[in-house]
Amino acid sequence: MSRFVDLHVHTELSDGSDSVCEVLALAARNHAAYLSVTDHNTVAAYAEDTFLEARRLGVKLVPGVELDVIHEGRQYHMLGFGVDVEDRGLLEVCAHNARVQEEYNLELLRRMERDGLGVAETDYNRYVMPKGRGGWKLLNYLMDTGLTGSLEDGLKYYGQYGFRTNTIKFTRLKEAAGMVKSAGACQYSHTPGSRYPMTRTARTTPGSGRSLTAFWTRA
Repeated sequence: MSRFVDLHVHTELSDGSDSVCEVLALAARNHAAYLSVTDHNTVAAYAEDTFLEARRLGVKLVPGVELDVIHEGRQYHMLGFGVDVEDRGLLEVCAHNARVQEEYNLELLRRMERDGLGVAETDYNRYVMPKGRGGWKLLNYLMDTGLTGSLEDGLKYYGQYGFRTNTIKFTRLKEAAGMVKSAGACQYSHTPGSRYPMTRTARTTPGSGRSLTAFWTRA
């Protein structure tokens, strides 16, 4: 039986729809030998119970994270694998990114409220996202207020109000890369949705001096 690795998975702790335990169960059911939960700007998935449940299911975890970064005026997503989830520098970057992104969302919401679009910051602060839907909190809120028909439909307001993600004060790429390296990780480019058979040889990341075999062996 072929087994696979999945190095790019999100949970409800960022913009995914499933809990950490549900993701682990799905990974085991689909014969993923190795899994990296790479939530946006958080490593909260890697609690002690997560490792215990993964071990019970026979899934080996590669601690990971997906960081929003800015480089030469553009926003990018950077994946780090093999991170120390208790590293202070990593936790500070995650907290910073999460904070500035929410400030960005709130500023859009306030402008929409001033324009009388039927939204309110006080309501948004009390709003709890429906479990299992996924996506950003603001996009869910706009849909549940009836202002939009889907999560994707809500993205139009960012464009209409001139909001661009490259203006969010995310951590700069060079700083983030240095921090991830100090946290013991490798950085990799990725193709979302790809699955790699365990018989396929992984290449070393340019400049890292480390290969994927530092984290796993053949299943």
